[in-house]
Amino acid sequence: MAWFGFEKKFIKIFNACFDFLIDKYGFKFIRVENEGLFLKIVYKNKSTGLVVSYDRREGVFLYLVVLEGEDVGKYTNKRWFLVEKLLKVAGEDGVFDNPKRVSFGSYSYIKSSLEQYALVLKKHGHSVLLGDFSSLR
Repeated sequence: MAWFGFEKKFIKIFNACFDFLIDKYGFKFIRVENEGLFLKIVYKNKSTGLVVSYDRREGVFLYLVVLEGEDVGKYTNKRWFLVEKLLKVAGEDGVFDNPKRVSFGSYSYIKSSLEQYALVLKKHGHSVLLGDFSSLR
């Protein structure tokens, strides 16, 4: 499977799982970063950035980002928070299934992971999606 074809399919799966971000929270697509083994999709609204990352060796990860000005900027652990941290704050730590080794192009794994992330954001992410990161600091 060509990486370009994979990229389009990944974006399509992401958009299907996270359409509520656009409708309810005003998120907009910003860019795709294709870095060989990594694929990152960046979205943001007025206060919060969201980066979904697919690492061919590690799996799918979703980050909530405190914007720096109007940009998501480069990774820093002071501004980027894994969505799993929302579960830890809510006392639901350990319920997220994200295997360490993933075969490239496993759409069922990707869809399952993104669906889980979407449920976490729907259940615990309202304040953060509106820019209040106080619970994650």
